[in-house]
Amino acid sequence: MVTPFASEDELQTWLGDRLRANESLADIIANVEEFKQSQPASDVATQLFESFSYALASLYDNTIITENQNISLSKTDVLKPDFLLYSSETQSIVIVELKNIKEPTRQAGTEVSAYAAEIKTHLSLLADGDLVNVIVSPVWPALLQHYVIHEICWIGRKIICLEVSGDAKNPRLEIKDINSFGEVAAKVELNQEQLGGYQLCLYARDWGELKKNRDLMDPFLSQMKTALSAIAVKGNELGSHGFAFLWKDGWIESLAPYSIQILNIAAFPGVIRMLESSEAEELSLLQSKFLEIIEEYDPIGHGQSLQAIADEALPYLKGFSDPHFEGFTTWKPLRQILEQRADLISFVGWGLFGQRHMANLREEYSNGNATLTADDPHLAWEMLDEMIDLGFKTYWTG
Repeated sequence: MVTPFASEDELQTWLGDRLRANESLADIIANVEEFKQSQPASDVATQLFESFSYALASLYDNTIITENQNISLSKTDVLKPDFLLYSSETQSIVIVELKNIKEPTRQAGTEVSAYAAEIKTHLSLLADGDLVNVIVSPVWPALLQHYVIHEICWIGRKIICLEVSGDAKNPRLEIKDINSFGEVAAKVELNQEQLGGYQLCLYARDWGELKKNRDLMDPFLSQMKTALSAIAVKGNELGSHGFAFLWKDGWIESLAPYSIQILNIAAFPGVIRMLESSEAEELSLLQSKFLEIIEEYDPIGHGQSLQAIADEALPYLKGFSDPHFEGFTTWKPLRQILEQRADLISFVGWGLFGQRHMANLREEYSNGNATLTADDPHLAWEMLDEMIDLGFKTYWTG
């Protein structure tokens, strides 16, 4: 692709001159109105659109804070963002990273992350939502696109991608087409093996009383739902992606009349599915090593982060029950338990699942379903069946 600038220095000079002439970044972008009319063609494209739109709001009334100057507090480190801008409208810090090379690499991602971390050493109370990232490049190879997708969809960073176009006489910036991210912008789809979890069974302290009264714990439903809220808060805090159901056991012999089923996305099983969809003829070093870990240790998502999330529920439950963790497995068998025995009561999601659940709720309300509650488990059940490929089976022979 032909770029209007022979070097990043030329690009920086051109952009700096425009900004110092009291233009904002938004003034320089040629397709703002066209972008606002964009129609996302996939789940990921929808998240890109939301991130780009959020970041765009901070590209008006910009003031240059630094231009290619060292922002590190440490005298031994050098961190020079191409531009740091202040947005007076949103009271946000804008990090602008320029790329004008033939093959932008992971360097753009690592630099932006380092700048963000350093800014927070100066402004320790700055909210993540008040830190906006702008990546400017004439070309967008797969590696750079993958970085953007990961940071927006899984980390929740606010990023906008600007493409350099035009010629030397008439250079311009355009917001990158959200539907042009190729295969990395495909539908977010998981399989049952990529969700690991277990049940937090709420056993009755007095089994004799439970036999007389199966509704012994009903007065504590509000506490159980509060426990679910605590789980979701912790899940978001840890940057996890998962969900939890509160349900009443229909099996009359159960000594745990209520249970909470807690699941999260397990990273390692996703390696296998990625390989099966890959056209690469050979495994990379990390792929080979990760497959060795999968074969030897079978990590299916029961890690420290999930346990920390689940433990948040315990203080709200121990006052009236004897909670125990059981059924360490994946979504398929846990889903079957819910189908066969459960009276679903409440649902919470965090990360990707929380975002999708809230989007579905907005749609339901806009369609006039005003009586639907925010924790409706049946709406969530339909959502999970849409997101999770229930028929997928993995056949990996090494």
